Amino acid sequence: MTGSLTIENLKRFDRNPVTQALRAAVLVSRAVAKKTRADVDAYTMPAFHGFGFVDAETGKPLKHWSDLYLSHQDATAFYAACDDLNRAHGYDLPAGYCPALVAEHAVIKAENALLKHAGSCLGIDFECACLDIRRDALALFLDPPRASAAKLPRRTRRTR
Repeated sequence: MTGSLTIENLKRFDRNPVTQALRAAVLVSRAVAKKTRADVDAYTMPAFHGFGFVDAETGKPLKHWSDLYLSHQDATAFYAACDDLNRAHGYDLPAGYCPALVAEHAVIKAENALLKHAGSCLGIDFECACLDIRRDALALFLDPPRASAAKLPRRTRRTR
């Protein structure tokens, strides 16, 4: 299916109630994910540092749990501690689930729904787009230009 990103098509897409609902879902899920990540990091990082994980090659202490792949130490006890901390902070998830990662996955699902809807409305397949196109399409659909032609800057004469 081929389509085009004309101004009229984008205006029609922008006014669509489904577009507006999906846009809101993406924005809300992003805000929730950002807050959840900050909260989870705030209570898991002290526990992480308490385990004394080190880089297997350099022997230097790891600064963040996302670097655990650099360590050859068993992290089972750390993950169990995270499960306990998650429950203590009100998250009711299966063992091994991180609330921040669950929230970040919800963002991806919401973005995919918006891109799928855009594809059906505009006739362009955004779902399988490379990361740059995906990023740019989401930026356009989440914050469409609202300037009228009268507000656009005038072209200036080129000088050599």
